[in-house]
Amino acid sequence: MNTQEAEEHIEETLYGEDGLPKLEDYVEQQVSRGDYDFSANLYVLKMYRLFPSNAKPSIIASVLVKALMNLPQSDFTAMVYLVPPVMVKDDHVVGLVMRLGQFLEDCEFDQFWKLYDANKQHFVKFKGFEKTIHKYICHIISCTYQDIPLKFLMSLLEIDESSIRLLIDELGWKIENNVVLLPLTQENSAEMKSKSQKLSTDEMNSIL
Repeated sequence: MNTQEAEEHIEETLYGEDGLPKLEDYVEQQVSRGDYDFSANLYVLKMYRLFPSNAKPSIIASVLVKALMNLPQSDFTAMVYLVPPVMVKDDHVVGLVMRLGQFLEDCEFDQFWKLYDANKQHFVKFKGFEKTIHKYICHIISCTYQDIPLKFLMSLLEIDESSIRLLIDELGWKIENNVVLLPLTQENSAEMKSKSQKLSTDEMNSIL
C-alpha cells in the first residue's frame, strides 16, 4: 500500500472497523520500508479511540515512533492525545515511547539517551531512528547556539568523534579549535532585524 491507496481505502471504509486491518498492515509496511504517512497513521489512532477493543499496542507504538522520527514537526504531539490512557499505563513499549517523546520535547537529551539505551531492542526495526534523533537535536542546537564545544555536542548526541565529524560535515557546520561553529540564523542571533513599512495617509486613516 502507498499513500494514495491508503487515502482511497480510508474513503471507502470511512469509520468502519473492517478497514482497520489493511491500515495496520500499512503501518508495519512503513516501518519495514522506512517511509511515513502521517494522515493514515493519525486515522488509525482515531479509529482506536472509536473502537478501543480493536486497539493494538504494537501498532500504537510503531505509529508514535514514526512520529518521533519526524520531529520537529508536531506529529507526535497530535498523536499523543489520541492514545488510550490505559495503553500508556499498561503497555511497556507505548509508555516507553511516550516518555522518550516527552524527554525530546523538553530537551532532556541525557534522560532520553539513558532510557533509550536501556530499551534499544524495541527500536531496532525502525530504520535510521538514531540518525533522525541526532538531526532533531542538532536542529534544536542550531536554534540556540552560535558555537558549542565539540565534546559537549558529542555528549548531547551520544556519538563518538568520528561519527560527529561526519554529521557536522553533512550539516555544513565547521570545527575550529574543538569548537563547533554554527551558521547564524534568526533564532540563534541576538540581533533582531526590524522591518519598517511606509503607509500612506489614507491607509493610516483607515487603520485608525
